[in-house]
Amino acid sequence: MTATNLSPLLKEPRRESTVSDLEKLADKIIDSQTGISGFALKAALKAATKVRPNVLAQAIDRLLPDVLGELEGYWQEFSNSNSDDFGVFLSPRSQQVIDSLLAVADQHADRVNNATLTKAYQSLRGKAAGLLEPYVTDMGQILQRNLG
Repeated sequence: MTATNLSPLLKEPRRESTVSDLEKLADKIIDSQTGISGFALKAALKAATKVRPNVLAQAIDRLLPDVLGELEGYWQEFSNSNSDDFGVFLSPRSQQVIDSLLAVADQHADRVNNATLTKAYQSLRGKAAGLLEPYVTDMGQILQRNLG
């Protein structure tokens, strides 16, 4: 049976598991980056983790309610469709999904009190859609798996 909404992912133990899985996906995305941008992203994350070792997990946890709020409409469409894979369902909608996720990230970036992270985010913001697009399917599958 499919969950009727994404809100169970905000409650323990699902929240912790979801954050952990999304952190692994974020690490995969970061590790896949090459060139100057990849180096800058990895250096910024390394610097941030020296100050706060679990900065990535904390950021994901902080963003999770708003991210799920943005994805709820897609989940409702998915629940009413014949699809059985949320990630595959999101794939053809990846640009709209990414736009929604980046809007959430932009709102939160305005509130970050970490100059290193703010600088890294600003330098990579223009490339973010291209970085995220190949992983929209993975993200959807992570959310669905954690609802199970």
